[in-house]
Order: sequence, then structure tokens, then C-alpha cells
Amino acid sequence: MRWFKQDRGEYSFPLRRSIDRVLPPDYSGPIYTWDIDNTYIRTEIRSVRAMLAIPFELGVDKKPFPGAAALLREIRRGPGADSRETPLFFVSASPVQLKKVLESRMLLDGIQHDGITLRDWGALLRGGDFRKLKDPLAYKLSALILARLDYPPRAKEILFGDDTERDAVIYSLYGDIVAGRLRGEPLGAALHDAPKKDRDYLVKLADGLSKTEAVEAIFIHQVRQDSHPDRLRLNPRVWPIQDYLQAALRLHSMEQIGHEGLMRVVDAVSDDGVELERSLLDARDRGLASTDTVRLLGEQRRISLSTAAGSDPVKAPEADAGSDPVKAPEADSDSSSSQENQFLTPASYRG
Repeated sequence: MRWFKQDRGEYSFPLRRSIDRVLPPDYSGPIYTWDIDNTYIRTEIRSVRAMLAIPFELGVDKKPFPGAAALLREIRRGPGADSRETPLFFVSASPVQLKKVLESRMLLDGIQHDGITLRDWGALLRGGDFRKLKDPLAYKLSALILARLDYPPRAKEILFGDDTERDAVIYSLYGDIVAGRLRGEPLGAALHDAPKKDRDYLVKLADGLSKTEAVEAIFIHQVRQDSHPDRLRLNPRVWPIQDYLQAALRLHSMEQIGHEGLMRVVDAVSDDGVELERSLLDARDRGLASTDTVRLLGEQRRISLSTAAGSDPVKAPEADAGSDPVKAPEADSDSSSSQENQFLTPASYRG
């Protein structure tokens, strides 16, 4: 493992990347990127003092959400009987000093990963950039784009985040950047909330990317009490989830994990106190799982799904005509109006 500092240009966002695995150039499978705070691990930050106390916590102090560790293990394993060692990377807004603590938690949970990106809090504090400690936009886009520059060009991506920050927007912006729909001045306009030096840095960084439809799915873990899935479902690839059984159901339908893996996640969330009936019915209503799949799981785990056949599922927002809800259509480089309709990021977030 090596820490990588950024040296691309005169300015770079203060972050550190550790990379434990380099993928072969012809790799075209999925790469998973997970946020950590409030996605994998419970994190409550209500003040600057609470934020500054984070580096002094231990691995055993970090508590994963129900089913998160089980799902991460199944993602790593893949859909087959033998592990395919699916590439898995983490991006956290935590300080670099917390790397050993986070990895000790992962070790306790039996999670293998291929790299982690953390913010350089020391550089931010020395530069007086206190706002960047709370605003994740420039940091996460920098981390994602820098990672993409190192990925094989045909690799696909599946992203996990949460609703305590702007992950749905950030990941959607990233999907448009990688696809080539959002570059140059339009990208700078979309980043109007970021400091100018960060905007300029990200615009320049994005220019080095090849153009490809890479982002296949975005999962947003709902943590906030006032969160509503309709406000998070910015496009057909964003899937708001209340728990990790719901994410597992969607990944199973995408053939990313197998049936036995799905059942292991079912057992894990049940052991952690998740109400399976509520989760399954809600997953069906959100379009994360079919009625048949929900009914089958109910039968296998002897769960009474009294309303499974009685209510109409809530329909997910429709994609463009002819497109798949997981894999968006290819961008049409010859038609600006067609390309505009394929943006992942709503116009209100694009400047």
C-alpha cells in the first residue's frame, strides 16, 4: 500500500489516496465505490467539536449499519460460488489519520478492499479552508475523477452514498462528467457553489477523462428522518434505500450477487433487528424488487406478507423511451437536444 498525493497541476484538492490493486487494462466488469460515514458506518456529527473528536475513536467504536458488512462481503464475492474479488474502493471525508481505525473496523467485519481515499484535514486547517470540512462536493468529485483516471476505460461503476450529504447530486454529476455530457464551462457553472480554484481544478481534471457510460447504479442510504425517496430519485439510476436488504434485492436483480448471497444478507439484517416484512414490501413498492421475488423470500423465511398482493407498487420515475432503468442509453454526440435529455443530473443542479 502506498499513499498517493496529487501533483496534477499547480493546485489539487487536499486528499490522500491509497491504492492496493491495479486492474488490468482490459477489465470491463463492475467497480464499487462506497462512502463510509452514514453509508457503511454510523456517524453522528452535530458540531465542529464532534467532528474533531472523530480521529480519536477506535475501530470497535465504529458501528456498521445492519446488513452493510454482509452486503459488502457479498459484493466482493460476486454472483458465483467462488469469489470473483470484485473491485471495491472506499471514499471517506474522514481525515487520513483515521485510516487504521477504519481498516480495523473492516477487518472486524471481514471486508476486503482495494483502496481508500481520505481528506487531508491538516492541509485544510492550515489553509483556513474550514468550509471544505463540511462541504463534500469538491472533495468527492476530485476523489471520483482521480480514481476514474486510473481505471480501465471499459470498467463500469456502482456507487453507494447517503442522504446526509449531497451524494445523490454528486454521483449524478460524476456520471454526467464521465459520460462527457458535462465538461468545460457547463461543468464550471454546475459547480457554482464550490470555490473558484476547486471549480477550475475539477474542470481541468475532467478534461483528461475518456467519455463512457460508466455509472450503472447509485444507491443512496436514507438516514435522515425528513428524507423522502422521491426527492432523492434524481434519475432512473438513483436507488434510495432504507436498509441494505433493499440494496441487496436490487443488486440481485442486476446479477451482481447470487441467491445464496442474497439470503445471507436477509439473515444478517434480520439478526440486526430490521423488520423484514416492512423492508420487503417497501422494496417492492420502490421498484427495487419484483412482487414474485418478495413473495419467494417471504415463503423461504416464513414471513407473513399480508399486503403483498393487495396494494399497487409505487412506480419508479420512467427513463427515456427505450432505455433500461439501470443502464442509460448511449449519448448521441450528434444531437444536443438528445444529449440534454440523457443528463443524469437535473437541470437545477447544472447551473
